[in-house]
Amino acid sequence: MFANAVAAGVSSAMVPGILDAQGKPVVLTHVVAVANDDRGVISPCGRCRQMMFDYYPDIKVIVKDDEGVLRTVSVQQLLPFAYDQKRIRGLGDPAKAAVDL
Repeated sequence: MFANAVAAGVSSAMVPGILDAQGKPVVLTHVVAVANDDRGVISPCGRCRQMMFDYYPDIKVIVKDDEGVLRTVSVQQLLPFAYDQKRIRGLGDPAKAAVDL
């Protein structure tokens, strides 16, 4: 069931963890998302990916690949076209905003 994977109003434990770390003298270097119902390690949702990118752009994320092997990847690999200031500034110029239309 994908109900909580797509529900915009649902909060995971990752969100308060990221926000809590912002107020402390720590730097998050790695993160892993674990689901209930014996699902084990899962890939973070889009909202969590964007928050990690915003607050910790160099963070590494532990995920399970298609074969069930745990891998460490960068948040940029999980969010290749992240919503960031560089891309937002380019939106004012149609030549920069529209590629391969």
